[in-house]
Amino acid sequence: MPRCIGVVTSPTGAVIRDILNITRRRFPSVNILIAPARVQGMEAAGEIISALRNLHANGRADVIIIARGGGSLEDLAPFNDEALAREIFGSAIPVVSAIGHETDFTICDFVADLRAPTPSAAAELVVPRKTELLETLSNLQRRLAAAQRRHLADQKDRVASLKSRFRDPRRLLADYSIHLDDLRERIQRAITQHTQTLKSRLGHLTMGLQNQNPQTHVRERRIFLGSLEKDIVNYWYRYFRDREARLNKSAALLSSLSPLAVLQRGYSITRRVPDGKIIRQAGELTLDERVRIQLAEGI
Repeated sequence: MPRCIGVVTSPTGAVIRDILNITRRRFPSVNILIAPARVQGMEAAGEIISALRNLHANGRADVIIIARGGGSLEDLAPFNDEALAREIFGSAIPVVSAIGHETDFTICDFVADLRAPTPSAAAELVVPRKTELLETLSNLQRRLAAAQRRHLADQKDRVASLKSRFRDPRRLLADYSIHLDDLRERIQRAITQHTQTLKSRLGHLTMGLQNQNPQTHVRERRIFLGSLEKDIVNYWYRYFRDREARLNKSAALLSSLSPLAVLQRGYSITRRVPDGKIIRQAGELTLDERVRIQLAEGI
């Protein structure tokens, strides 16, 4: 959408009036910069070249329209001038050629960035209707808002999904602590029950041996049972120590992975107020935005 349109044509006549009327009707706020020049006669080509150079020196025009109404082949001769054609071809500003009627062709038409069949058509090609442009912008705004809402919903779903997969490390440690206490109690009960069973069996054997009174056999069985009892106690003791070591290792691993452990090492978590979004890069913040910084102890 050009903000300023340079028009090279005669300052009087129907051509400039048509261009002004059409541009004002389609987009009233567009600026028109008229570079007057004769468009017929021996001096016309030189004046058009000067007008083009003046527009370039001014620097305001976003596009240039070279316009003239219809006429005979002799009337359109200035637009077949080689110097003018080279000036148009080398223009840094886009040039629209609107010379004569739809059936008229000049060299300027072939070197310009765009050919319009008539000056009125050139104005319509360069300036869109304001209502159409506003409608297009409104549609794009609605599509952008809908896309943002979809993206936000997708991100919320993703966060919820990730959140559901991870448990609070403190809750995990508490669960493992409860499991460890339960395991200790079960091992202690098992050791006590097994010891009582052995003592009971030992008592029965002792009574049987006493009834038979085989002293040698009794001493051997007592030694065997004493060794067996010691082995069993040692086995359960090693089993309990091994399980406790594994649980302590798991607890230490969970503690090292906890965000709280990272904070203990001097890091912090920065969230934007009020939406709570975690800030990972400085570019995600703007000046004067409020943030909440979570440390190992305190916020």
